[in-house]
Amino acid sequence: MHSKLQKMLPDIEQRLSQPDIEIFKIGKSNDSKRRFLEYEEPLHFLGIIAKGNADAINQAECDLIAHFHENAKCTNENAGGGGNENATELYIVAKKHYEQPLNDGDQLEHLLEPSSLFDFETINI
Repeated sequence: MHSKLQKMLPDIEQRLSQPDIEIFKIGKSNDSKRRFLEYEEPLHFLGIIAKGNADAINQAECDLIAHFHENAKCTNENAGGGGNENATELYIVAKKHYEQPLNDGDQLEHLLEPSSLFDFETINI
């Protein structure tokens, strides 16, 4: 794991363990905000973890998925990456946890502008 990503890991773990996070997914893209809107399930948070060249981002995605793979909130299906092999951004998207169950017929809608998941700056790797 890249040393800068390793340094951020405690902050990432702490945020994702908060009760307002129901599930999260780790991914990579060239445009993380656009990718956020493409997910079928309603999501609320986006955190762009890192930017860098495709090789660094592919490795960082694999490392982060492997680290969180056993976390019950993580929805990544396998410990390897996949998808856009030319991606230059590593991100995490998350769905908000609601204390009260939704009424029948209520739908969680996609947000057009995601809330920020983290309060730290995106790193360059």
